Amino acid sequence: MLGVSGDVPELEGKIGFYKGVSSKVAGVANFFGVSEILALISQPSNIDRTRADAPEAQIISDSLSENTRKAKSASPIMY
Repeated sequence: MLGVSGDVPELEGKIGFYKGVSSKVAGVANFFGVSEILALISQPSNIDRTRADAPEAQIISDSLSENTRKAKSASPIMY
């Protein structure tokens, strides 16, 4: 997410000592990371990914299937 969201002002922090410094990075290597969180719902798994206590749901503090807007915002592929 860090490598593809450098130009998204909503994701720039507003607290801390370095508010005037951009968080844009020069490069990222992603080995097998999730790129589209909503796609996980349809993947075979022992975990019910539609539940609010699924690991991916913890990222957005809500069920993926009930809050697709947040899930899309947390997906690097959207940027």
